[in-house]
Amino acid sequence: MGRVECRRRQARSRARLGVTLKKLHTVVISAGVREGAEPGTPKTGGYAFGWGQVKESWASAPVITHTGSNTMNLATARFWPSSDFGFVMMTNVGGHSADAAFRKLAPELYRKFFQ
Repeated sequence: MGRVECRRRQARSRARLGVTLKKLHTVVISAGVREGAEPGTPKTGGYAFGWGQVKESWASAPVITHTGSNTMNLATARFWPSSDFGFVMMTNVGGHSADAAFRKLAPELYRKFFQ
């Protein structure tokens, strides 16, 4: 395994992220898909404020995810609250090819760092 080197301020920041992930265990709001929802809103799973909950075939539990792009950059965050595990992927390339690369990379990261 590798190691993480960081200053005290960075270590405190990483520790706060762990606390933040634990907060994802508590349901704060629950809402179904509304009639006339925007295209791209998932029909299954949960969805609110840009965050969705989906079940990936390669993951052992549902993932809370958010993806965003300004057409020139792409970022996606994926968290598994039941395991206090997650990761963020970012690139300075937008579009379908970047999205396809993220979809291919996500299961690899999951297998390498979680399983």
